[in-house]
Amino acid sequence: MDEAERRRGRRVLGKMSLTTTTSNPARRLYERHGFRVMETWTDPGFEQVTEGVAGRILMVKHLG
Repeated sequence: MDEAERRRGRRVLGKMSLTTTTSNPARRLYERHGFRVMETWTDPGFEQVTEGVAGRILMVKHLG
């Protein structure tokens, strides 16, 4: 995560985003690095294909 932010220093970016599953325990890591949940998508079809994962979340970190 830190390396991605260092690399963005070469470019002018206002935010970083990522998508992960609703059950991913790494979500807490992303939140500690300043990412916030912007949207949550759930879908019975997705849950069936992924054998129980309810959906996905979009997380965004605004860069200063």
